[in-house]
Parts: sequence; structure tokens; C-alpha cells
Amino acid sequence: MNVNSLYQALPEWHSQEATILVWPHKDSDWANQLSAIEDTYLTLTKIISTFQRVIIIGQDKDHIEIIKNSCAQTNCELKQCLFFAITTNDTWVRDYGPQVISNHQQLRFLDFGFNAWGGQYSFDKDEKFTQRLLQELNPDALRLSHEMILEGGNLDFNQQGDLITNIRCIQTNSQCKNIKVITQQLNNIFSPRNILTISLPPLLGDDTGGHIDTLARFICDDTIVYAYTSDTSDPNYATLQELEQQIQQLCQKYSYTSHQSYKTVALPMPIKTFVSTTGRPSPASYVNFLFINNALLVPQYGDINDALAIQLLQQQLPSREIIGINACALIEQYGSLHCATLHLPQGCL
Repeated sequence: MNVNSLYQALPEWHSQEATILVWPHKDSDWANQLSAIEDTYLTLTKIISTFQRVIIIGQDKDHIEIIKNSCAQTNCELKQCLFFAITTNDTWVRDYGPQVISNHQQLRFLDFGFNAWGGQYSFDKDEKFTQRLLQELNPDALRLSHEMILEGGNLDFNQQGDLITNIRCIQTNSQCKNIKVITQQLNNIFSPRNILTISLPPLLGDDTGGHIDTLARFICDDTIVYAYTSDTSDPNYATLQELEQQIQQLCQKYSYTSHQSYKTVALPMPIKTFVSTTGRPSPASYVNFLFINNALLVPQYGDINDALAIQLLQQQLPSREIIGINACALIEQYGSLHCATLHLPQGCL
């Protein structure tokens, strides 16, 4: 089969058309923290809009006008911002928005089933988001609906189509326990060269079931970064030790090329343990970084390891601008930069 005929996911460092933000609103879980989280979204909009388009989703026309005024007052690049009114339950668009595959000539938009991470929260509006977004954004787009429950935060790809995912998370959220069935579905949908599966419980406080974007991701084609701690008092110590072992085992089992193994980089966790205002642990992880055109946005938590995380990522991406973003408000609802955003590859509009 001609490789170019295969539809595969593009890496997040591929040229992007836009980043999607679903703006926090009073009917979401952000109601009690609305001012703080809106400041974070304004910061994201201001920074991303200097590099590429930002697609901002409001709940209705009145909400959009409020967002526009806030963006103008914050000196965002409004000419780079597109606004659409689509009602949502929550803001974690990475998990319920479209996943895009390409054969280098055409794009297809995948619309997976979404059940709010195993039915933990309301999702009646979020599960319809992809269909409604494409009606507004690109009515001619080819949307492929899949019954499989699969969140974007548990998928990460490199340029060769290699996929890394936490298989236990898929089992938990989809109620499908058969690993062979899950693997075959992933093969049929994404045509990956390799599927690198870890099987781990979530970090403490992670309500997604253990998304890969808090644990391990490709930083470039041949290199995987993973969350790490040497602190035996860290509540995630045992999980992260197991993660390191599984990553090393995967690198022994699979190779980037016939002559080259995958490289790995240990990315430290914040030293302090984060607890939300409700008293629940929050899974702060630097692995939840965000690629945009020519830059990488890295979550910052007011921790001593903030600067080290940026330094390590800059070493891997010397030609890319690395920008720290205060993610303390985001982690209050157990997510970070990658969870709160969704990239669209070039050609989606």
C-alpha cells in the first residue's frame, strides 16, 4: 500500500491553522473561579494570537461580545481571532473536539464518542461539539463519526504516525477491557507505524483516568519526554517509577528507525504537591505543554522546578521559542494548557 494513501494523525508541531479555546462560563465548573480562569484564557489568547489564529467558543452572542471586549482591553490580536457561539458543558476541548487525520492531500475530522471520562460529569452538549463546530467552521469538511470512546488528551503522535497512549485509561473510560480490540481499533483509525502503550493508573487527582498528556509525549520525532520524580515522599512516586520502567521497555521493544532507538528525557514534576481550593489533589505536570507555530507554551506552577522544565524543553527544541504560562488557575479543575486547548492543522479552514 502506498504510504501517502494512509490517513494518519499529524504531530502537534506540524504547521497549525488555529488553536481552539472554549471560554469558561458561569454554567461550567469554573463558576466559582471565573475571574481567575478568564485571566488565564486572556493570557493564552494574547500570546497565541501573536503566532496564529485563535478560534474562541462562547455560549451565545452575548457571551461572545463580553469575550471580545475583554480581548480588546487585553490587547489581543483581534484580527487573528474567530468567534463562534456553541453551547458546551465544560471547557476541556482537547477531549471532545475533532481529531484530524491527513493523507497529505486531504483532511478528515474524527468525531469520537465522549462520555465525560466515564460518565463523571454532564456531557450532553460536549458530545455534539465537533458536529456543531464543523457546521460553523467548515461545512464541507468530511466528519467521520466513531462510536469508540476516545479523548484527544490520551493521544500523542510523531511525524511517522507513531502513537503513544495510556491503554488503561481507554479501558476505564470506554468500558472495553479487551486490549486486542482497542489496539485493532486504533490501528484501523490512525494507521500508526507503532503503537506505544503504557498501562498506568492516573496521577493523584487526575479525573481523566490517566491521560497520556500528563505522563509522556513526543517532543520531536525521535524523543519522548516523561514525567519523573526521585522524591519518595511524592504521592505519585510509585506511579512515575512504573512509568519510567514502561517507557524504557517500550524503547527496547520498538525503534524509531532500524538503526536508531527512541530517545527519552525525564521531565521533573513540580516539587510541591498541589491541592485545589476544594481540598482535592491536582495533577500538575509539565508534560501538559502546548505546541503552537514556532513556539512551545509550558505550564508554570510557581514551583522551583518551573525554570528547570523550560530549560530541559529548550534543550530539545533550540530553535523554538519556549514560553512559560501560569497554569495555577487551570490546575484548580485538574487540567492544564494542553487539556484546555485543541490545535487544528494547516488546511482545516
